[in-house]
Amino acid sequence: MDVEPNKRAVEAMLLNPAADPAGQQQQQPQQQQRQQQRSILINAYEDPMAGAHSLTHLMKLANTDGNQAYKLAVADLGKTWGLTEAEPRLRMWTSRVMYEDVALPGTPVGLACVRIDDNSGIPAMAVAIGNKVFLYRGLKPYYNFAVKSLPASAEEVAVWKTLESAPRDEPSFSHARDSLIALATKGIRLTSRSLEYIVMEDMARRTSFVGAFAGAALEHPDPITCMEIICKTSNELESPTCVVLGTESGLLHVFNSKNFAPVMQIQLPSTPCHIDTAGYLDGDYRIFVSSRDGSIYTIKGGQLADAVIRLPSQPIGFARIGKLLIAACADSQIHSFSSKGLEIWSIPQPSQITAFLPIHYKLKAFKGYLVCLESSEVRLYKDKVILTAFRTESPVVGAAFGVYMQSLGAIVLNTRSGKLVVKNIRRGCELVPAAEMGELGPPAEQSVAIQIPPKSQFYIEQAKTEEEHFMAMHTKFQRDLYMLRLNAARYFAKTVSENLQPVATNAVVSLKVNAQAFGLGPKFRIVVKIKNDCQTIADDVRLVLSFDTAMYRLCNPACQSWSLPPGFECQTAIMIECIQQAPIATPVNVYVMHRECPVPAVSTVVNMPISEQLLELV
Repeated sequence: MDVEPNKRAVEAMLLNPAADPAGQQQQQPQQQQRQQQRSILINAYEDPMAGAHSLTHLMKLANTDGNQAYKLAVADLGKTWGLTEAEPRLRMWTSRVMYEDVALPGTPVGLACVRIDDNSGIPAMAVAIGNKVFLYRGLKPYYNFAVKSLPASAEEVAVWKTLESAPRDEPSFSHARDSLIALATKGIRLTSRSLEYIVMEDMARRTSFVGAFAGAALEHPDPITCMEIICKTSNELESPTCVVLGTESGLLHVFNSKNFAPVMQIQLPSTPCHIDTAGYLDGDYRIFVSSRDGSIYTIKGGQLADAVIRLPSQPIGFARIGKLLIAACADSQIHSFSSKGLEIWSIPQPSQITAFLPIHYKLKAFKGYLVCLESSEVRLYKDKVILTAFRTESPVVGAAFGVYMQSLGAIVLNTRSGKLVVKNIRRGCELVPAAEMGELGPPAEQSVAIQIPPKSQFYIEQAKTEEEHFMAMHTKFQRDLYMLRLNAARYFAKTVSENLQPVATNAVVSLKVNAQAFGLGPKFRIVVKIKNDCQTIADDVRLVLSFDTAMYRLCNPACQSWSLPPGFECQTAIMIECIQQAPIATPVNVYVMHRECPVPAVSTVVNMPISEQLLELV
């Protein structure tokens, strides 16, 4: 028996346990799971010199030109970031090249892609700055609108009126400053002018400041704190969108998509900091708002719902994913709540959360979320399960998901150092946890009733009514059609027998008449044109006017007659004056008489305008 080969096999097994077939069978599922996690995301592009300094709510992947060429829009914070002296700018990236940028008038607090209801099909990028929203099309200023300012308190107005009338000396300035501080202590919100005056110490500066604002009204702008959009008529991709704004005073504003007029205004208990929308405004919708008091409020049907979700700490970001509200909080945990405010589960994180991004990948019907940590780790979750995780060179502070660089599922990350990282979801991967791979059956959404829009519901009810009463509807339609034909024949016979048409064609004479009224009143000039279309001369053609004598009178009453050769057209002007003091006007009938016809040969009606003098009296 050969012992040497067996000895060598045992030594190899001891030195390399992975060579054991039993060990290989135990490690194979773990290797497959790690391989599955590594294959979900692939590296597409990295730009360490991008110099982008932005946050999640200031980054969007949007079809800004309406030609399905998606771009990365970034509202760069500039010197507000603290790492650069550049001014805030709106920057666009197409593929790997920065497309263009434009300077912003202030520090941005929100960015959204708005589809305006103007039949152009070209969206606009909306940037919220201060108390205004600036819209750009093709990185060119298109439109802007502002949130209505709040009225200043009566006590503050009284202090400024007293200060303006008082002498410009130190006691008056100190007394006004103490009064303003006392108002702020009572909880009264002061205007920016009062706050600036309180921190002034120089006497000369106070004097010039009070003189500059002497007689000017106190303005209390309401700065915008967050911005989001909601579809107007449907959830389709090209549906017009409305702008949803949250302000410092705790107000939630909704502006329409056509002329940006206010549609809805709701007072919240606290200042909003994040907004998430679901549904569309003309149907069933929800607006979720997280505030600075650590709560999430729900708006449904234009009313603030009673159910309030209390978070254990300040929210960093939240989103509605399926039937759950998932929030990333400052306590380094991910919390999940039901719509009634009950906490379902929570996931602790190894370090502080820096960014939170919901992900809806329609190609795979996947709904998950991305969590970025202070330790430079990025995790992709579905519910409570981590699908994949990777690290970056520096912590990620901003992220966006959507269509970009020929990928339907692109994740764009902005690190604290200004680097841009683009990762794509692999098309052939399975975005489900391993425990769910064997689940079969229809999805849970199949049993949920579809919310029918009002217009579609009206169409369904109308079709059902027609199906039930088709015989009566057809009989009534036929009767109305017969009556329409009968009335048309009667009116035509009356017109031919009484020569009420403007063209007369009979055996005796063939005339055509046209009359128009000119002027603003009270005097009008009626120009009448008569043309002879017959082959003989029309003798003794006379003109007769019939009108309401209580409304009008002729300025030059006279009887005229003409002899019209064949094909000849004569024109005459008749002055008529309105004498009635009422904002109405009655028609004037013009008849053309011929000696061979016992009735008027032809007639027409002149619809008189309302006199200008009468409009002034009214």
